[in-house]
Amino acid sequence: MYNIPGYDKRYFIVNIDSYKDGVPEGRFFNPCTEDKGEFKSLVQLLVKLEQSMDAEKIPQSYNSSRSFIPLMYYSDEALSNTEQKDGKVGNFAVKILFRKNSSWQGKITWLEKNQNVSFRSVFEMIMLMNSALSGSAMVSHEEQEALGKVAEG
Repeated sequence: MYNIPGYDKRYFIVNIDSYKDGVPEGRFFNPCTEDKGEFKSLVQLLVKLEQSMDAEKIPQSYNSSRSFIPLMYYSDEALSNTEQKDGKVGNFAVKILFRKNSSWQGKITWLEKNQNVSFRSVFEMIMLMNSALSGSAMVSHEEQEALGKVAEG
């Protein structure tokens, strides 16, 4: 198990077992609430994490969810007794600090490399995970801007 100081209810560990054609499959869990589940797609992961945060009301959402039809809630009762283990492809600690502007803001740690990067939206978090899983460097927005200025200059 990885040692991440300051675990709280806003942390989720995401274990990726498969990443084929950009589609992650794996498991997640919250070390404080012991909430856990499986996912077979990125959408499933995001919906389940959102549901977990809604249930705990941490962090508080600044917007109410909107949908065309009533939201589906996933149940992972079969996983309640499963032992948590590392993913086969990658492992991340995701700390959701805020849920503003219908998105998430927080920090993600790529556990194998012990790299930490802040993200300002779910999309940015997804791109960071993709860069780690596809072998690209995991670079913060500030580092990207600095690299861009060097390349232009």
